[in-house]
Amino acid sequence: MKKVLYILGSLNEEDVVWFASEGKVHAIEVGDKLVDAGVPLTHFHILLEGKFGVFLGEGPAVASLGAGDVVGEMSLVEKKPPSTSVIAEQPGRYLSISLPLIHDRLQTDIAFAARLYRALALFLSDRLRETTHRLDVSSRNEALENSLGGPAELSESDEIDEAVLDNVHLAGSRMRRLVQLIETGAS
Repeated sequence: MKKVLYILGSLNEEDVVWFASEGKVHAIEVGDKLVDAGVPLTHFHILLEGKFGVFLGEGPAVASLGAGDVVGEMSLVEKKPPSTSVIAEQPGRYLSISLPLIHDRLQTDIAFAARLYRALALFLSDRLRETTHRLDVSSRNEALENSLGGPAELSESDEIDEAVLDNVHLAGSRMRRLVQLIETGAS
């Protein structure tokens, strides 16, 4: 659920209401693709329920997503099609917001644009740090195994940036508010 901390922690109540009123909730079944590698995205998604696997080609899942994660954040900042597929591993639900609609709001509401782009910058920075750390740990484990002649494993860090921690309570309450608005159909 770490992704939603970046997005909703940086947005305000008006933004959450806008996402709830402009988005559409969809159900998804096991095996259904939310994202197909190589196919341009048309929507930004907030996962509400379920478990989703992230796949590079036909191999095993390289990551797992669940409630509170977002999908399509990179398509907000670039036009390249996704390089991974996201497939439902459990039945679930997600909120889907049209990328053109978000882009229109980004053009007309500078404050919203600043909040959303800051959230995306924090999130993508954290993802890069996580990936770099994972690669470093993997490399050090391999070196350690080679020197010991057997299995060895260093642990990975799962720390959240202090800037995000300052807004965790806000992000959590905004996620609850988003779900409440969706469930009641109110805005």
